[in-house]
Amino acid sequence: MNEPERWHLKKEIQVTHVVSTLLLVGAVFAYVSKIDQRLTIVETQLIAQRDSTMVQRAQLERMDAKLDRLIERLK
Repeated sequence: MNEPERWHLKKEIQVTHVVSTLLLVGAVFAYVSKIDQRLTIVETQLIAQRDSTMVQRAQLERMDAKLDRLIERLK
């Protein structure tokens, strides 16, 4: 009787597996680092946009107050 071959594991590590694993870890690290950089840029832009919006709101409030004073003078 011919029995089918059974699975077996070798206790050796191939250099190509180690190199490919290290390359994969390096690629993941680079990807995560790039995402972090992009997130920092977006946060900076968001803060700048919020500050700009606050300045514009203050300007609009001053214009509104001036218009109200002008309307009161004309009455």
